Amino acid sequence: MKITQAPPLRHAYTTFTWALPDASSRWAICSGYHPDSEEHEPMRLTRKVFVVGAVTAGLLGAGATAAVAATPTADNGAGRRPVADVQHRIDQRLDRVTARTAEARKRVDANQKLTAAEKAKLNADLDKLVADAATARKQVDAATDRAGLKAAKPALQAVKADVQQLRTDRKAVRDAHRTPTPAK
Repeated sequence: MKITQAPPLRHAYTTFTWALPDASSRWAICSGYHPDSEEHEPMRLTRKVFVVGAVTAGLLGAGATAAVAATPTADNGAGRRPVADVQHRIDQRLDRVTARTAEARKRVDANQKLTAAEKAKLNADLDKLVADAATARKQVDAATDRAGLKAAKPALQAVKADVQQLRTDRKAVRDAHRTPTPAK
């Protein structure tokens, strides 16, 4: 069986192509090797470089994973954050809620388009939100362990419900003041 080679290759990354007389010599295409050609050496070198690179990347990846696993974290060993960190995060969130409530109250009071009943409804929602946020903050700050934080969860859920109620009321007020678009 004679295999004829295509025109000479310009670089090692070009694929080998031969005119094959039968299907029994298809291994030559897959392997990149031709017995009469000296151009199979760059292919072997490329494979060696690839294998060495893959092994090196694997070793470096395993070393990096071990280094990350050995890095100490702020956890208390059980995969949880300390109670003081949780309290600090909740206080930050409640601070944001309180600040946004103060800004919303200023906007409600300054808005001339709102009726007295709408202003009273929104101010009542804002008052309830501030009161529930203060209650939640006291319960969270009084907690000394996870059980105390768990006991404060209903107060935090009440704050969340107040925020949702405020959003619903604001949407109702906004929809009431929109001018209907004419139907075509």
